[in-house]
Amino acid sequence: MPRAYYAGFVTRAELHKLVAELPDEAVESASSLLRHAADPTVRTLLAAPLDDEPDTPEERAAADAGWAAHQRGKSDPVSRLTKHGRRRLLGLRGRPVPR
Repeated sequence: MPRAYYAGFVTRAELHKLVAELPDEAVESASSLLRHAADPTVRTLLAAPLDDEPDTPEERAAADAGWAAHQRGKSDPVSRLTKHGRRRLLGLRGRPVPR
């Protein structure tokens, strides 16, 4: 993860000490955070600059329409979107996605 997200540099030894001192009720949350920190995709997303451009009226209208559809129960589940996205990414329109 980018150093900007931390107050200072932490060594592995210090990190091990922090983990050892965690109360039992915090272990699951800490595990989730560490797994995300180890994921290169998550690190890339966290390091990406924020989109600081204002939305265009068309983008705002599309986002509002999508949110309204979701509230009516008419949105697609993430699993369907992910599968569709993989097909497009791999150029497999109409063919099964490899596992």
